[in-house]
Amino acid sequence: MEKHHFEGLSSSKVKELQHVHGKNSLPTPRNRFLLLLVNQFKGIFNILLIVASLITFSLGEIFDGCFILFFVFLSVGLNLFQEYKSNAAAEKLKSYLVRSITTRRDNEDVEVPIAELVPGDILKLESGDIVPADSVVRFTSSLRVDETTFTGESISVIKTATEGDDRADEHMLLQGVIIISGSAFAEVIATGENTRLAQIATKASAVQSVSELNKGIDRISTF
Repeated sequence: MEKHHFEGLSSSKVKELQHVHGKNSLPTPRNRFLLLLVNQFKGIFNILLIVASLITFSLGEIFDGCFILFFVFLSVGLNLFQEYKSNAAAEKLKSYLVRSITTRRDNEDVEVPIAELVPGDILKLESGDIVPADSVVRFTSSLRVDETTFTGESISVIKTATEGDDRADEHMLLQGVIIISGSAFAEVIATGENTRLAQIATKASAVQSVSELNKGIDRISTF
């Protein structure tokens, strides 16, 4: 791809924006295991069993109390395992990110870690690249991309350039999109937790679906 008139950000401006926006990386849930463990006791069934075991112990029935607790721990352990496997889907999204990318800074093409990208950076994208941050195309030469990550469609999509603030789909390159053919200069507009991919990862980690079986058990336990 031949040189274009984009100068890119200055080094001083990059440092200033990095201080404001932080690193360009997907969110990592804190205390994930602890949160999963707490979720196991939101339903009344396990709480009911624990109360029953305490009453049993108080009546001197040690064996029966331990038997009840065994099933509580077994249930919690199985649920923790299943939910942890489900949350691994968010971690898989990180495989769509590359470690470094060519960026125009101080009117020079430099290779920088994707974690250091900031809004306003000019990305130099070519066939085979994975878009490291949400961007809008500013210049393109026969650009086609794979948006399977977001649309589920395996057909490549044509992208066109815009000079204004138009955020229409045909001008947008979302983080995780793969460049199939052609080349482009794209301006970063969102990084880190503000990208569409990061929002999906957050929802995948936070949303805990409740099955009809669990709802039924809770109703019976409440009764």
